[in-house]
Amino acid sequence: MRKISNAFTLIELLVVIAIIAILAAILFPVFAEAKESAKSASDLSNIKQLALAVAMYSTDYDDLMPLGHGTDALGVQGWNFFKYVPADWAANPVPPVRVDYSRPFIMNTLQPYVKNDQIMQSPGMTKFIRPGSHDGAIRLLVPSGDPVKVGGSSYAFNGLLHAYNSTAIAAPAELPLFTEKNGA
Repeated sequence: MRKISNAFTLIELLVVIAIIAILAAILFPVFAEAKESAKSASDLSNIKQLALAVAMYSTDYDDLMPLGHGTDALGVQGWNFFKYVPADWAANPVPPVRVDYSRPFIMNTLQPYVKNDQIMQSPGMTKFIRPGSHDGAIRLLVPSGDPVKVGGSSYAFNGLLHAYNSTAIAAPAELPLFTEKNGA
């Protein structure tokens, strides 16, 4: 007479593995969708915090919107240059006028209101830079344990609002304050 074993047969083991693989194939897209939803919620929170910071800034400065860029001693506007955040952290900025460009930069003027460098980066955007090219993205140079850490901003301030009076905006709900911009 044959003795009955309590062990799994090879067929039973393969069936269990197949069922687990099918369930995993069903659940991976659900997890990916949940991850994208969380990134979207974080992105919305970042934009809200930036908008609140702009509102607080304009309240403190007689309803003027923050500056999008600065000028050097000759009056040359530095809207397309790398910015130091905070503006005075670099011992030897290259070029030296970069500090003048960086000081009124919106990310520096909003810093006392948000106190967080990571709020400038959208968690949902893929970051890329083509080496040797300028794609118009704002790149922030922020201090870290390294001599220079290049971080990026995923949000671009509406340049038409540069030093604009916020009470003069006719339809504020229809005017974009920040847009997503692929940065470094």
